[in-house]
Amino acid sequence: MSFEISLSSGSIDLAEHGETIWRALKAATADPQHDWRFVQLATVDGQWPRVRTVVLRDVNPAQREIIAHTDRRTGKVTEIQVNPHVEWLAYDRETRTQVVLTGTAEVHLDDAVADEQWNAAAPEILRLYLAPHAPGEPAETASHNLPDDLINRIPTAEELRSARKNFAVIRGVIEEVDILTLNRDGNLRARYQRENNWQGKWVQP
Repeated sequence: MSFEISLSSGSIDLAEHGETIWRALKAATADPQHDWRFVQLATVDGQWPRVRTVVLRDVNPAQREIIAHTDRRTGKVTEIQVNPHVEWLAYDRETRTQVVLTGTAEVHLDDAVADEQWNAAAPEILRLYLAPHAPGEPAETASHNLPDDLINRIPTAEELRSARKNFAVIRGVIEEVDILTLNRDGNLRARYQRENNWQGKWVQP
């Protein structure tokens, strides 16, 4: 991918810098090769922080929202329902830019948001939700957690009907964006917050 980032803080327009990041996140949803296609999502289960990689499925820059899909039987669904505070992390190797998005999340199961995401997803993606066992459940041997006849085949629309009950959408509402760009000649870091109407400010890297 890429977006341009100057090495001089004096030459960066902070407002444009923030919008560039949101455009890059949006672009990642349509580009499987984009570094930000896969992001890390951190939740809290009451005792320990939990972090895992999820696929960025949709981004709404105007509302500062991001969306990922998951199996409703996973631990992160329960964790978010109990404690909605989450962080998302993305890292671009080419520009050496890390973005941390802090906010809250909510889980959509059997509503219009989940239906819209389900209907827009490709069958090869939805096949994952035909898993007969809950993710993380112990297995006697290495397992794909798919019906045997679907390991090398895309399911039909009829076969996918039973998968809908396992499908969930995580919608993150972002309250703060922290952007860190690494460089041998000096790192740069900026922060944007909803409570400040997304007006950026420089912070020490």
